Amino acid sequence: MTDEQEIKVQGMIDNAIRKHNRSASIISLWLGIFFLAAFVDGLLRALGQIEPFMGIDISLMHDIVDKLLTEIQPYIPNMNTGMP
Repeated sequence: MTDEQEIKVQGMIDNAIRKHNRSASIISLWLGIFFLAAFVDGLLRALGQIEPFMGIDISLMHDIVDKLLTEIQPYIPNMNTGMP
């Protein structure tokens, strides 16, 4: 191969690598946004800030508060039962 052909082939390889890196970056960006949104959605549903989806309630906060009020309250004198 001549020097001119090698330069042309190297340019084609560089363009292919650049295109691949750009496509992979865009795919990674959208996957990251999707998984971050899914995590935040699950976290907010577990904390009870978002309504249950299709009747599946995964809220943990109500269970924790109920446990605190029923199991720990008798051991703490003058505990205010009202929640802010």
